[in-house]
Amino acid sequence: MGSELGTNSAFECGEKEDTPDKPYVHNDRVNYFEDPTVFTGFIDVLNCDTDFTYSDVRIVDGNLLVRPGISTVQELQVEKELFVCKRADFQDDVIMEAKLEVEDEQYNHNNIRCDQIVYASAFITQTTTGGTGNGKFVGNLDIDGNIINVTDVNINGTATGDFSGTFNGTINQQSWKSFDIKHPNKKGWRLRHVCIEGPEAAVYIRGKLDGESIIKLPDYWKGLVDYDSITVNLTAYDRPDPTLYVKARRDEYNDIIISSTAFLRNIKAYYTVTASRLGSLVVEYEGESVDDYPGDPTNFTYQG
Repeated sequence: MGSELGTNSAFECGEKEDTPDKPYVHNDRVNYFEDPTVFTGFIDVLNCDTDFTYSDVRIVDGNLLVRPGISTVQELQVEKELFVCKRADFQDDVIMEAKLEVEDEQYNHNNIRCDQIVYASAFITQTTTGGTGNGKFVGNLDIDGNIINVTDVNINGTATGDFSGTFNGTINQQSWKSFDIKHPNKKGWRLRHVCIEGPEAAVYIRGKLDGESIIKLPDYWKGLVDYDSITVNLTAYDRPDPTLYVKARRDEYNDIIISSTAFLRNIKAYYTVTASRLGSLVVEYEGESVDDYPGDPTNFTYQG
C-alpha cells in the first residue's frame, strides 16, 4: 500500500448513525440519494452483467448475498463488525482499528495490523512467498488454536502462557540460563536454579561401585559423544583409598575398568563420567552480533 500501515486517510472509522436517508460520503464526493431507483419485491437477474458507473448502491435493513461467487472491491469500509465464517485470503495489507475475530482460516500475504483484540479459534497464517508478512498487534492476541510462523517472532515485552510444542529458531534470553519451579516441600515458596556453563556441550553419567570394578557406559553414547573426551572422577567411600585409578577404557565393550593398588578390583567408590558431544563449538569469535558466529548457527540461545 502507498500509505503507512494503519493511516489510511480515505476511511473514517468513527461510528455513524445509520438512517435510510443518510448521505454517502467518500473523500470529496457526497451522494444524497435524492433521485434513487427504488425496487420492491424480489428481483432476479440471471446471466446478465450489471454495471453501476459513478453510482452508489445502498441496502437499508437488508443483506447482500453473493453465493456462490466472488465480489471484487477496490476499497471496503466496515464501520462496525465484519464476520467471515470461512476462509479469508488477503493479498495486501490488512488494517483493523477494532477487534478481529477469526473462526476459520485467514491468510495474509502482506502485513496485518490490529489496534485492539484479535481472537482466533482456528489459525492465522502469514505468508508472502516464504513468509515475509508482518503481524503487529497493539492490543492483546488471544489464540485458541495454532500460530504457524516461518520467520522470526520478536517480543519486546513478556510472553507468558501454558503451551507445549517444538520451536525451531532463536530465543533471545538472559545472559545466564535459569529456571523457576514450585518448591517441592514448602508451600508458598519457589526454587530458582541456574544452569552450569562451560565451553563444551557436555553429558555425564554418575553412579556407585560396590565391590565391582567396571563402569558400563550407555549404549546411546555411541555416535553421540567424543570418546576421547571422556574423563572419570572417583570418590572412595566406606574406607579410604588413595590408590583408585582408571585402568582402561574398552570401547569395544563400551565400558571403563577401575582398579585400586590397595584393593585391586574390589572397588568401593562413587563415580562421575563426563564427555563432550560430537561437533565443533567456537567459544570466542569476532563479531558485533550473533549473526557473525562462524560455526553451526543452530542449537543455541543468545543474549545481546
